[in-house]
Parts: sequence; C-alpha cells; structure tokens
Amino acid sequence: MGVRRPGALTGAALLVATVLVGCASGAQESAAGPGTGARSQQQPSAPSAAECPDTADVHLPKAYGPVDAAYICRSVTRRVAGHGKWEFFSVRKVTAGLADLLTAYATPDERAGTDQMCDSVLIDPRVIWLHGSDGRTLAVRAPQSGCQQPLAAGTDAFDALKSVEVRAIKVRQVESELAQRSGCGDSFKDMLRIEAADRPRTPTAKRPSPVGPATVRVCQYEVAEPQSHTPEGHLIGIKHLSKTEVAGLDAALAMATVDPSCDLGEGARFAEIIANRQLTLVSLDGCGVLQDGGWWRASEDVRAILS
Repeated sequence: MGVRRPGALTGAALLVATVLVGCASGAQESAAGPGTGARSQQQPSAPSAAECPDTADVHLPKAYGPVDAAYICRSVTRRVAGHGKWEFFSVRKVTAGLADLLTAYATPDERAGTDQMCDSVLIDPRVIWLHGSDGRTLAVRAPQSGCQQPLAAGTDAFDALKSVEVRAIKVRQVESELAQRSGCGDSFKDMLRIEAADRPRTPTAKRPSPVGPATVRVCQYEVAEPQSHTPEGHLIGIKHLSKTEVAGLDAALAMATVDPSCDLGEGARFAEIIANRQLTLVSLDGCGVLQDGGWWRASEDVRAILS
C-alpha cells in the first residue's frame, strides 16, 4: 500500500468508489445500502441537481443554523429491463438520523502530525447536502483525520442515515442489453488493424490452432469511421456455434494460407473468439485471421461460418 503526506492530494486522488444504492421501478441495483455515497462532482458524467448543487464540500460550520432538508446524491448503476445497464444520478432525501449526523459532523478535523505518513487510498468523504432555513445549501463532509480520511464518528453517523429516493436522472448506458445477454464486451479493440499497422509485413508459417472441439461463442464487432489511433469495434451481434459448426470452422482454419498480399487491417467488421485459452480474430469483410501473434489469409468458408 502506498503512502502520502497529508495535503498532497490531487484531483484524481479524490475520486472515490461509488456504492450503488436505492431502488426504482423496472430497475435493478448492482448493490444496495445507503452507506458510502459519492459526491456528484466526483462523478464527472453525472448531472448536477437542485438538491445537490455542484459545490465544494466543507467541514460543518459552527453556526450553520436550522436545516429544513438534507440530501445524498450519487451515481448508481442499474439494470433496466430490456435496455441493459445504465448509470443514474440518484437523489435521496434523508428521513432519519440527521440530528446524530450533525452532532458527529461538528467534531473538529484533526491536525496532521509533523512528517506524518498516510495511506494513499482515500475513503469516501461521506458528503451530505444541507438545505438551511435561510435558503442556503451547503455540501458538508465528515470530520477528517490528519491524513484527510473521515473519522469513525462521522462515517458511523452517515451509514446510519435513513433515506428515500426522490428522483433518478438517467445519465448514460453503461452496458447494452446485447452485451448483458451474451457476455461479449460492448467494444473490443480492432487488433487486426493495430497489428497490421505495427507488425512486420510477414505472415506466420504455421497454421492457426483449432478453436474446438467444444461449442464456441462468437462476438461480432464493427469499426465505425473515423477512428482514433486505437480503433475499436462496437458489438453488433453474437453467434453460438454448435460442435458441428466448430468442426467445420477448425477444418476451414486449417486451410488458412500464408499470403503477404492479404491486408490484415482490411475491412470494418471482425469476429472475436476466445477458446482453448487463446484469442482468435477473423475479419468478416476482409481476408485476415489473427491468433497468438500469427496471421494468415482465411478462406470464405471461415467468414461464412462466423457471419
């Protein structure tokens, strides 16, 4: 575990892991529990909300005044039936435990000791947004140790809060329904193009290894143009090959030829197969097949089976 000196925190270091909470009709949480929410500004993709404006968090002032309402806001990930996994910005209103929290949050921060060394892993600061009777809204955090970590009294009080979700704002899709159902990733680097650009233009002499004899899942991707220096394909389909189809694929792969005229990066669609502890990529509209650092020209039979 790394160490740091108190006060030597970067913006990146202040990012904390979000614990997923709440519930919504038609959605399934990835995790539950109100214990360790993250601030909205610590989730750059999440919008701000009137209940939790995007302001810097502070220690609770000594004379803040009466509080009309308190909110916890965070990014959560939920599965939406038929639409994959989505990130939401969840706004939760505190319903119980606020008085104990305010007492705990009034505890002064501890001072850092001389040459004190601290763990580099930061813990969620337990931020809550207070809406005062005077119209002010303040984001306050738990009192901190000399290493700028929340003290136990504050975290215990925060974790004991009761709250109810008052609204959830859909932010972005995290995983498509197709990826959820298939187990394929939503995106995959187009290693055919990358290898074509980076490797010497000499194919491998040996033949590709078989992907069978078991059944095989084929993930199909397409690269949209234009692309950055590292092209990526997005998931467009899946195919499950039977043992008979896998046998046919292995027979076709065994006929792959050494052909320097084959442009490994040709085409926009490719298939990804992970079997027998190896990765095989085949261009679906080009000529190349890539496996274990070797590459060849694949036959039309290979593409027909995988398409």
